[in-house]
Amino acid sequence: MNMSATSLTLFAGAAVVVSTLALLLHRRPPPTDPELPSRLSLLSGASFLCALGALLAALASFLTGEFAAQSDVLGIRAGEVKELLLASEILRFSAPLPALAALAFGLAARGAIRESQGALRGRALYRMAVLLALSVGAVSWAGMSV
Repeated sequence: MNMSATSLTLFAGAAVVVSTLALLLHRRPPPTDPELPSRLSLLSGASFLCALGALLAALASFLTGEFAAQSDVLGIRAGEVKELLLASEILRFSAPLPALAALAFGLAARGAIRESQGALRGRALYRMAVLLALSVGAVSWAGMSV
């Protein structure tokens, strides 16, 4: 791993830690109308699930790349190593697609939650999804296998 890839990984990890702490320490104001029921925004949930899909694709890309690199230890034949490397590249290039969907759903959730005047929840969920999507997109774009 070169120096820029290491610093990018450290920056992404620090961003996840800081945003998690900010979400945990943030206190919500009490609802103004106790009779108004609030529900979770479906767009927030879709955004988070797409971000998790992107994260899983990036993680699978990393793992298949590592399996190919350790083929002599794992007993993988030379013909299968090329297939593992191809699968790793396909996964790395497909990881930003669910990340883009997570960003789109997150932006839509932001607008829906703002316009609902307290009827919809899920602000922390779409924010975490956007952060994950940006991290996966940056790591995939940098050319590393996460």
